[in-house]
Amino acid sequence: MIDCYDKIISTYYAMVSRCCHATNVEYRLYGARGITVCDEWMANKENFVRWSYEHGVDEHLCIDRIDPDGNYCPANCRWVTVNESARNRRNVRRFKWRGEFLTLMQISEKTGIPVGRFFTYARNTSIEQLRALILDMSYGMIGGLPDSRKRYITVNHETLSISEWERRLGLDRFHYLLKRSAQKSDAEMAKLIKNIMNGTHRIKNFYKRVRFMVHEYLVTLSDLTYFGFPALSPKYVEKLLLTKGHQFAEEYLNSCTTPILIEGLLCQEAC
Repeated sequence: MIDCYDKIISTYYAMVSRCCHATNVEYRLYGARGITVCDEWMANKENFVRWSYEHGVDEHLCIDRIDPDGNYCPANCRWVTVNESARNRRNVRRFKWRGEFLTLMQISEKTGIPVGRFFTYARNTSIEQLRALILDMSYGMIGGLPDSRKRYITVNHETLSISEWERRLGLDRFHYLLKRSAQKSDAEMAKLIKNIMNGTHRIKNFYKRVRFMVHEYLVTLSDLTYFGFPALSPKYVEKLLLTKGHQFAEEYLNSCTTPILIEGLLCQEAC
């Protein structure tokens, strides 16, 4: 009891100091904001000691105000763990959940979704989108948090994930878009995709990097054009790739070549 009493007294003087003494380093966060200690506790510290014992004071707990903008008084104070107190800070963002405002940690405990996934989703989208998503989750309009790694980009009224855009453009084998998505906003990614589709954004080593499965051989446009294959127009294949997609371009290459020809070209290259 002696150790606990010492903790209560030290808490009391620290509380009074940050609310009443302008020289205290924390005064700007308490006294300067109009937060005070109630008359009952200011009149006699033993009143605060008595209240603390009646409300579960413990050596491992700290004093916390239920309303971060309220005063230190019996109706607005409690003894809680350091983690619970940290969640109740006024700079902690709160999100509406079924009529009440909760922290992400509290929502994580209710939903079983790791809190890190909420932070990742907000980083890849925005706080406003996260607020709307959590509100929809609270009323059962959606089942859970979508995979934040699947950013959806809209180009020419078509919305696809970055992975789907890569497959559409034939860039999935070296993740050209995914590698750039971390540093670019949705608007910048949409502009990049549109420029690739229009042919105004040139991909370095395009002919060597984009590969096609042609008659069971994995080849690039560079492989096919190196030996001057006459029936193939590289620019036309590139246009097909960017406008019709990777699968369509592969079908075209398979239709205008033969297995013997492809095998012969690759054998020449090996020699």
